[in-house]
Amino acid sequence: ARCDQGDGGCPGGERLTGRRVRGEGVRESALGSGSVRAMAADARALWLLVADADGSVARLERRDPRTARLFGTTRLPRRAISGLAVTPRRAWVLTRNRQLLAVDRAGRVRRALGRVTAVVAQGDQLWALRSGGRALVNLHPRTGRVRSSAPVRRPLAPRLTFTRSYVWGLEASGRAAVRLPRA
Repeated sequence: ARCDQGDGGCPGGERLTGRRVRGEGVRESALGSGSVRAMAADARALWLLVADADGSVARLERRDPRTARLFGTTRLPRRAISGLAVTPRRAWVLTRNRQLLAVDRAGRVRRALGRVTAVVAQGDQLWALRSGGRALVNLHPRTGRVRSSAPVRRPLAPRLTFTRSYVWGLEASGRAAVRLPRA
């Protein structure tokens, strides 16, 4: 949410806004400078992928999932502002040049996989779309190593999601969905 002009508690011009279900009302947390490009969460942290207005600096912020208090910041390559997914021990950042980076809670960054166009995670499930949308890949949630791969007949759009039993992709044409049983 944008801040009001002259709001001293919001130096970066943006706030993170949330509503508690139990009637506590809206709680706002001011964010630092930059623009949030992606957000993901697990039970232990809220992760924000942030880029400066000119795109010169990208960082991954790890915040308290209840209060949004900043735990730590990891500086990322400038190109690392494309996508974000979170497993219990790592954040997975997708770069514009299709590299998948693993960022652990200590802020260590390593390259995990190349030629990735989409990434999605839920719990201990980590899936990616590779090879120009022609393969769904099940990745190990700690190492990012490929556990299994399933080729698809028609290219998929760079959007994936989960249901209880399946990982779903959408054909690039937008006219068909593809499902694969979760591991």
